[in-house]
Amino acid sequence: MVRSYKLFMYDGNRFLKAFDTGEIAEVIDVDGDGYPEVVEFLGNRGSASGRARIWIWQRSQFKLLTTVPISELYSEKVFSLLANASKSVTTKTNP
Repeated sequence: MVRSYKLFMYDGNRFLKAFDTGEIAEVIDVDGDGYPEVVEFLGNRGSASGRARIWIWQRSQFKLLTTVPISELYSEKVFSLLANASKSVTTKTNP
């Protein structure tokens, strides 16, 4: 059986596909900043050899930030990458 995980975002007028994968994925606020990331699990999540891709929201879609061993998902390295990425993202605000 082939699995497909899709995430849709509403832009105020319609739903748009923002993320699509055949792997197990979860929407998690990894660093607790109030902005969720998509964590895509590669391999067995319970295995020491498992890896995770971390996707961040940039403009109108999720973009790959990094791939790390699952054991490093909540590491200072990942928190630093997320902090640096959030500084470079331009956000659209409503007046």
